[in-house]
Amino acid sequence: MLKVERFSFFIIFLLLVGCQPTTPFQHYSVNYPKTEKVTFNVELNDLDIEIFSTQDPEINITYDDLISDQKKIIIDYQEGIFTISSQDKISPRTMQIMLPPGCNITLEAFNTNITLRELSGNISVHTIAGDISASNLTGQVSLKSARGDVTLNNSHGVLSVLGEHGIITLYSNHGMLNAATIMGTIHFSGQIFTGDDIFLETDRGPVIATLMDVEDVFINVWTTNGTVTCMVDQIEMTSVTCKHSPSSPQGKFQVKTVWGTIQVKAQK
Repeated sequence: MLKVERFSFFIIFLLLVGCQPTTPFQHYSVNYPKTEKVTFNVELNDLDIEIFSTQDPEINITYDDLISDQKKIIIDYQEGIFTISSQDKISPRTMQIMLPPGCNITLEAFNTNITLRELSGNISVHTIAGDISASNLTGQVSLKSARGDVTLNNSHGVLSVLGEHGIITLYSNHGMLNAATIMGTIHFSGQIFTGDDIFLETDRGPVIATLMDVEDVFINVWTTNGTVTCMVDQIEMTSVTCKHSPSSPQGKFQVKTVWGTIQVKAQK
């Protein structure tokens, strides 16, 4: 009988807890004046950041938070420098940042996933443990995640992608592209255009590349202690190198590793 009473009490307790009203959230949208250089310092976890362009003349930041004086997220703005912090631990959520044209961006974070879309100018983004996903960027771009993954697609300019342990994925990027990681993996795919200069480097991580229309592309691949496999027509290959030297090269593709394996194949 005692067990039945305890069980009934437990059920009633759960029902009472479940019926408690949840703290309401409110959608906030705040505008800030445009500046040529914008810096974001993100000092809290569980906040994903999305940054994309807008034609509006002001910087707009939108996010969800508790109402009125119960708000946890703090945005401190001082002459183009945003410090985003929290008074307490927050539940996972997303903050959207919309930038007018002509803003150069610097973002520093620790455990923040970051999405970048349709941006141009000088873009520098660094997160320690979060992932970075970027597409349609133009200009001088630097992306770095020590322990997270980095994806860069359909971008053009002077592009730098750095990692340590995560996966770097590069698709259809053009201009001068340098990507490097220590233990992570680099996946590259796309066509090398005239003037493109691609350089990929790892210490122990593998590099897997798929190239389209390589007839006029200069290819130079080598490793110190790893292995090289190149499935490309008219390629000069050894166990640790492969090279394709057309008479009139239109673009350049190079890969270097210390211990990492390299696989390059051509796709028509």
